[in-house]
Amino acid sequence: MKADDQELKEATTRLTRRSRGQEPKKLTEEITTKRKNTRTRRRTRYENKLEEYIDLLFTTSWSSLKEFEQHHNEILKADLGHIIVNDIGASFLRRIREAFADQDQVAGMLFCSGLEDAHNIDNPRRRPLMRAHISALDAALERLRAKIHNDNVH
Repeated sequence: MKADDQELKEATTRLTRRSRGQEPKKLTEEITTKRKNTRTRRRTRYENKLEEYIDLLFTTSWSSLKEFEQHHNEILKADLGHIIVNDIGASFLRRIREAFADQDQVAGMLFCSGLEDAHNIDNPRRRPLMRAHISALDAALERLRAKIHNDNVH
């Protein structure tokens, strides 16, 4: 069944509305399950794109800081794009955590950066933004791939 968010909300309201003393309709459980599955798929897609982006970002050479800044500013143009940048920072710090033997030092870095809890992608306030953030990461990945291709050609 293909339906946009508004149609799904209307159908949910219609199907879950109940009169006093009656049990909720059977479809309520099915709708809840579909919503959870959609959120899980979207979060997984976002996390995969984020990790791929970080892999490419740190294997790419930048000829100047200005070039990197232009690339970075494109991500910030997305709705609340600074959240994507926080996710990049938190993911990078998580990778550093795995490399460092002194976990107290890593915990101190995370505390000072304010990123220790920044990677809560499943926060309900972020769910409406997930599509926009996935699109922003797709665009950033496309620009990085093009840059890597151009660097390899020259």
